[in-house]
Amino acid sequence: MDKEKIIEMLHKDMQDEHAAVIQYLRHAYAFGEGELAAELEAIAREEMQHFRWLADIVVRLGGKPSMVRGEVVFAGPKVVDMLEADVTAEQKAIDQYLTHIALIDDPEIVEVLRRIVADERAHMGKFEKYAGEQDPTAEVRMEPTIAEADRPKAEYLQKDLTHEYTVVLQYLAHAFMTPHCEVEHEMEWQAIEEMRHMGWLAEEMESLGTRAEMVHDPLILPDDTAEMLQADIAIEKEVSSEYRRQAVSLGEHELADLLERIAGEEDHHVVIFSKLLEEVKEAEKPAQPASKPTPPAGSKPGFTVGSLLGKPQK
Repeated sequence: MDKEKIIEMLHKDMQDEHAAVIQYLRHAYAFGEGELAAELEAIAREEMQHFRWLADIVVRLGGKPSMVRGEVVFAGPKVVDMLEADVTAEQKAIDQYLTHIALIDDPEIVEVLRRIVADERAHMGKFEKYAGEQDPTAEVRMEPTIAEADRPKAEYLQKDLTHEYTVVLQYLAHAFMTPHCEVEHEMEWQAIEEMRHMGWLAEEMESLGTRAEMVHDPLILPDDTAEMLQADIAIEKEVSSEYRRQAVSLGEHELADLLERIAGEEDHHVVIFSKLLEEVKEAEKPAQPASKPTPPAGSKPGFTVGSLLGKPQK
């Protein structure tokens, strides 16, 4: 099969995996603290791993990974309806993967897709089990109940969560595209940490009586690794300052402490990215031509094979 056609199919799979991550996280945040929310967050991380595997294949085929998101279904207010929407998402994914497996003639790609299908079947079984365990009347809050005094906090949090979602995607894209293994590893880890920040901020919004919009800003996606890191350093410095400004404006408050903590972690990301940038610049320096050694003063010229052969015989 033509590579471009395979990339097109994998892009669709990536978009749906992206949507699954966000759908399951939104449900987890709405369910609040507890075992069910923790289980959904764990499944979301596995979907992010699938997203990564698909991106690796796309890059290997000479394409660029898609960072576009597919459809996300919230499906509240009943908890059981939300879980059944997750069952439907998994069944849709399985059907699509099986169709792609039947069409793709590359055995290595097919093996990865089969591995993903095995996970999706396990996820669907878990969602069916969780749905069966729920009180059919249990509901999550749909309409905002936020107090007017808390709206400025919610506005801060929405802006911050939008940033965190943006950098999760940006750092993952940079990890997918860089040829530098250490940069790839670090960018993926930092994306996971930013995803943790997303969870903290979304939970704060839920506690205020409102729900986060899962939107992101435009991504900065240069091909050059040094340019990637420079963009990442700039955005981390900017947002770290913003978190601290927000914390000061909130005064003595638990939310201010959370923002200070996130700001400190963003400062650490700047340190990590700056070190990586130095290493990348050093690794990408053009090789210097070897210089000929200068003979010691007073030494006689050495003989070469050519000079010996060209010397007249007496």
